[in-house]
Amino acid sequence: MATFNTLQLQHLLSLFLSSSSSSSSSFPHRNHFQLTPRASSHHPHETSPKTISFKQTQQHHQTATGYSSVKSLVETPTRNSVKTDPHTRFNRSTHGYRDRTTSSSSSSSGRPAVTERFQKKEKEKLVNKTELEKENKKKRKKKKDQDSPELKLRVALDMCSKRGDVMEALSLYDSALAKGLKLGQHHYTVLLYLCSSAAVGVVRPAKSGTGSRTLNALLSSTSEAVDSHEANDSADPFASEESSFVKEGSSPSRQEDHGIMVSEDVKKYALQRGFEIYASMCSDKVQLNEAALTSVARMAMSMGDGDRAFEMVKQMKIIGINPRLRSYGPALSTYCSNGEIDKAFDVEKHMLENGVYPEEPELEALLRVSVQAGKGDKTTIGDDGICKCCGVHLATIDLDPIETENFAKSVASIAVMREKKLNFQKFQAWLDYHGPFEAVVDAANVGLFRQRKFKPSMVNAVVNGIRQKLPSGKFPLIILHHRRIKGEKMGEPINRALIDRWNNADALYATPTGSNDDWYWLYAAIKFKCLLVTNDEMRDHLFQLLGNDFFPKWKERHQVRFSFSDSGPQFHMPPPCSVVIQESEQGHWHVPIETEVNYESERRWLCITRPTLGTVCEDSSTATGNN
Repeated sequence: MATFNTLQLQHLLSLFLSSSSSSSSSFPHRNHFQLTPRASSHHPHETSPKTISFKQTQQHHQTATGYSSVKSLVETPTRNSVKTDPHTRFNRSTHGYRDRTTSSSSSSSGRPAVTERFQKKEKEKLVNKTELEKENKKKRKKKKDQDSPELKLRVALDMCSKRGDVMEALSLYDSALAKGLKLGQHHYTVLLYLCSSAAVGVVRPAKSGTGSRTLNALLSSTSEAVDSHEANDSADPFASEESSFVKEGSSPSRQEDHGIMVSEDVKKYALQRGFEIYASMCSDKVQLNEAALTSVARMAMSMGDGDRAFEMVKQMKIIGINPRLRSYGPALSTYCSNGEIDKAFDVEKHMLENGVYPEEPELEALLRVSVQAGKGDKTTIGDDGICKCCGVHLATIDLDPIETENFAKSVASIAVMREKKLNFQKFQAWLDYHGPFEAVVDAANVGLFRQRKFKPSMVNAVVNGIRQKLPSGKFPLIILHHRRIKGEKMGEPINRALIDRWNNADALYATPTGSNDDWYWLYAAIKFKCLLVTNDEMRDHLFQLLGNDFFPKWKERHQVRFSFSDSGPQFHMPPPCSVVIQESEQGHWHVPIETEVNYESERRWLCITRPTLGTVCEDSSTATGNN
């Protein structure tokens, strides 16, 4: 048996290392590196050489000091060996090597994510392709629609409507009929609008826009309209007109500020063609809409035919169309102009049943026809708020508490900006401590009543007089400028005694020098929701800052005017009811004739009784002197 000593093994290893560094073959593929030992003299009978591998050698020999083991040489690959081994990959981030066969199981978990991203991208590509195809299809359709004669007619009619050119529109209509074109709802609606406007006597060019009485957009019969014309789909021919209602005695020239007046011949021709177009619309079974029926009602109004105008409104309900306020205008206007009071109120009843409420023009017409029919008379309202004609108690519209509170805050904020901040804040603190009060007296306005010199005695008379009208009998709050208290003759004993009396009652507040006492007495009256004794009309620029919405209503409910007679001061309390048009549950209308009067006793009202309630009150002439 052949044996090898340690020196022989080391020599063979050195030879192997030198040959492997220069060889281009991969070390791991050399599965067997055989050594042929020399024949030992101790075994002369062995004729064939004995082969031994490095693996076997490793199992029988220990590694010498300073040398690597054979096992480490076999299992550690070199760079050259990695290049030719398909199962090994160099890792640049760790400067080492990893086996693909061992890492394939760990990397397989990322393959579904890669597949999902790929599928998502493919799906996005498909969606984009579909959208592109739809867009191209839409463009081709628009191109085709632009060339359609129906759309060209629609565009041309809309241009006629904008110009108010009824004759050109009728010419286009005749040409379309000659070509055999099929008209849609929009075509008929524009034609009927122009004919109805011309029949009334004036054509107002239609404009898109909104107003208190404008209508919704017309229903489009051609949904494939091009984008350049889609803006006109929302343009209502009536959009520039506030109402179809025509006041009695008013001419079209006064009704339409920018309308185009037409001749009598054009009126008659437009009326005739308008009814022809409506008949054609019905025979072609084109769906009717509110705008078309309102146009027919207007044409009936131009003929003085209120029944036909009212029939158009009733037809709307039959076919499921909700009438609008403008829909009732032609019938109501015609009935009122003809003095047909019963039919006029029938229209109003129909309006209310369908949730449509008359506004100022409609109410004015109803009131006028009622007076003309002898259904109303002038009267007055007593201090208790009861009408002296019909005996109905008129209502008082309470002010919203939240709105009142916000109004007080706005007055305070304006006063703080215009007054010295600390001065007004000091006044607010004083009110919180000494309030509340049931009345506030503008002492300067009272003391200078019809004279140039301030008289405290007049203020004292008003203070004592208003105390008698207050539930508690307490002193009112007296607002007086500081310079009035320190002024001429205020040091006289009688005047000094009045000042001391008011101060002792914690009822006098002297506004500081440089301040405007108007802000003080106004804020106090609003804060305590109490009466304000002053003849100041509160119309100067200071009060204009408060706006024209809430302030007039507040002043109506809180201001107490005064005058003087031989018997002393006379107070004119706020009206016992709200000065607005009111309709009682019994059907009586009360209309204030004068809105601006010095004293409430001078105000005249118009009491109107509906025709279903009988005649006017018997005592109206005696109550008003028949004025």
